[in-house]
Amino acid sequence: MSQADNDVTQDLSANYKKAYDKRLGFGDSLALILVDFVQAYFDESGALYAGVEDALESALRIRELARAAGIPVIYSNVVYDEEGRDGGVFFRKVHVLKNFIAGNPMGDLP
Repeated sequence: MSQADNDVTQDLSANYKKAYDKRLGFGDSLALILVDFVQAYFDESGALYAGVEDALESALRIRELARAAGIPVIYSNVVYDEEGRDGGVFFRKVHVLKNFIAGNPMGDLP
């Protein structure tokens, strides 16, 4: 490693550029990815209720358009095991994450 690589005062953006400056470009096909659209954020009685029903309505409209156009729809959300072991200290600290234990209906897609 050069002195520049070891210099802790190096500009953060230059540091990131060394590691992440390769662009891959866009793929050849489209997909719609819906991240964290789970019941916990839309259930008014829940601790994680966010009052963002308009975002859900928009996402559902876009999802239907994507399906009609033959575009794959991918869902992504957090799911912890029954003991929360895969959530580590964060899971133990943030009790509302129990909403995302596998099988809890709050972690289901609305």
